Amino acid sequence: MGLHEMGRCWFGAVFIAVISFWLLVSNVVDGFPAEDLVLHLPGQPEVGFRQYAGYVDVDVKNGRSLFYYFVEAEKDPDQKPLALWLNGGPGCSSIGGGAFTELGPFFPSGDGRGLRRNSMSWNRASNLLFVESPAGVGWSYSNTTSDYTTGDAKTGTENCEPPNYVSLNLSNTEIFLSISVKKRQKTNLLILAYGLF
Repeated sequence: MGLHEMGRCWFGAVFIAVISFWLLVSNVVDGFPAEDLVLHLPGQPEVGFRQYAGYVDVDVKNGRSLFYYFVEAEKDPDQKPLALWLNGGPGCSSIGGGAFTELGPFFPSGDGRGLRRNSMSWNRASNLLFVESPAGVGWSYSNTTSDYTTGDAKTGTENCEPPNYVSLNLSNTEIFLSISVKKRQKTNLLILAYGLF
């Protein structure tokens, strides 16, 4: 496959993902608990969007919780799609890797004493949800030691529970996507995956 065809496949994949996000997710911001609202991060410049951070219990019996950081779209968040970001590995922090060094609204300042705006942040076009996954990555945890022996299957399963959404990942995309598709087939949800990577 030539470079031109790969570019066309990539554009098609992004287009389908954006349309899918828009169709599958609405009123995202209203679903976050008020106690998870982040009023201001240390050293953060003033912004006009809301942020939430907290834990989602994925296995109450075993005490397994995943940490999330949600950033509202800069304008019209109720009308914008939701992008779920999972750094690859699994084992790489989505907060340290994705949110604060790649596509989130802030970068650490040069002296490391504050934050500066990321002019290329994806929250200019969508709501962003960063999840530390699986348990043991970043601030995600489990009270059950065996939960720390994990892999792609567990990560894919934990991240495709309701609400139903499509996820794009930095690496291992084909693995996570195939696991998510298998899981969704069991719940009779059709996913159209076209030309990802």
